Amino acid sequence: MVRYVFHEMDFREILGNFQIKGNVQSVKAFGAGHINETYLVSTDCAPYILQSLNTQVFKNYEGVIDNIAKVTSFQREKYLKEGKDIEKLLYLIKTKDNNNFLYENGKCYRMFNFIKDSMVYQQTDDLNILEEAGFGLGDFIATLNGFDATQICEVIPNFHNTKIRYEDFKRALREDKAFRASAVKEDIQFVLDRENYCSIIVDKIQSGVIPLRVTHNDTKLNNFMFDNKTNKFSCLIDLDTIMPGSLLYDFGDAIRIAASEAGEEERDLSKVKFNLDNYEAFLKGFLKGVGNNIKKEEAKLLHISAKIMTFEIGMRFLMDYLDGDVYFKVHEEDMNLVRARTQLKMVHEIEQHEKEMEKILYKYYNNI
Repeated sequence: MVRYVFHEMDFREILGNFQIKGNVQSVKAFGAGHINETYLVSTDCAPYILQSLNTQVFKNYEGVIDNIAKVTSFQREKYLKEGKDIEKLLYLIKTKDNNNFLYENGKCYRMFNFIKDSMVYQQTDDLNILEEAGFGLGDFIATLNGFDATQICEVIPNFHNTKIRYEDFKRALREDKAFRASAVKEDIQFVLDRENYCSIIVDKIQSGVIPLRVTHNDTKLNNFMFDNKTNKFSCLIDLDTIMPGSLLYDFGDAIRIAASEAGEEERDLSKVKFNLDNYEAFLKGFLKGVGNNIKKEEAKLLHISAKIMTFEIGMRFLMDYLDGDVYFKVHEEDMNLVRARTQLKMVHEIEQHEKEMEKILYKYYNNI
C-alpha cells in the first residue's frame, strides 16, 4: 500500500516549487534514516528524492545545503571534463526561483536526483564489495582534488578535532554528572593512557603537512551506493556532514566499520576483532581510486588513522555515558558504555595488528 506523505494541497505546493520533469504519480516514504524525513517522488518522466531536513540537528541548514551544492557542482564539472557518467552523481534539484532549497511553514525542503539501478549494503564480508567501496572513497577524494576546502563551512565545528574531543572528555570526567565514573575506571584509564593519539592528525593539518580537503565524515558502508547489476561503485550519499578536514578522517572511519567483525552494540567483547582481509581489500581499492592525488604524508598515516578514528568515537561514547546520555540516542541504560567498550576493544585490536597493517600499506603504496 502506498503511503502518501502530504495532503494533496501541501503535495502540490511543495513539489510545484521545484524544477522536476513530468507529472507527479506518487510520493512514498523512503529509506531508514533517523534524522531527515525522506521521500521517493515518482513522476511519469523520472524519480526524485525529496527531503525535509531536520533543522534541529542541522541548525545551519543553509550552510549544509550550500556545502552540498558547491561540492556536487565541482564533481559534476570534473566528471564532464573526464567523460565520466554523471548519472551516477548526486546533485540538487533547483527550485523554480533557482534556489537550492525551499523553506516553507518552518520546514526546509530539498530535492535530489534519484540514482537509478543502485543499492546499498548495510554490512558485508564480500572482499570485492569492500574493495569497490574503498575505490569509491578514493575516487571521491580524487575527484575533489583541487577544490578549495575553505569554501565550505564547518556545519559541526571541531567534529573531528580529536584534541578538543579529548578536552571535552576530561571535562565530562571532572563533572561526572551521572555519577558513573567510579564504575568505569578501567575504561577511563584506557582513554587517558592514549592522549598522544589526539594530536597526530590535527597538528599535521594545522601545520600544513597534511592538506585540508573536502571530507564526507560519515563513511559507513550504507552510504556507498553500488550498481545493482555489476556491484560497481556508483556514488556516496548522505552528504550533510561534508566539511573541510583530512582524508584520514574518512579512511579511518570507514576502516573502523568495514574491518570490525562485530557491531557497535556487541556486548560480547570476544567477538570484537579486527579483520585484516577486510582492511586490505578496502585499502587496495582506496589507493586505486585515489591514484596520485594522495600526498606521501597522508599515505604514511592511513593505517594509523583507523586507530585514531576508532579511539575518537570510543572516547565520545564514553564521554556521553559519563554525561548521562545526552547526545547519542540509547535504548538501554548502559548502551553508550557498551558502544564505548566495543570501540576501545577495537583500538586494542588495531594496536595488536598495526605492524601487519603497515606492511600491507607498503605492499600497495610504494612511495613511502
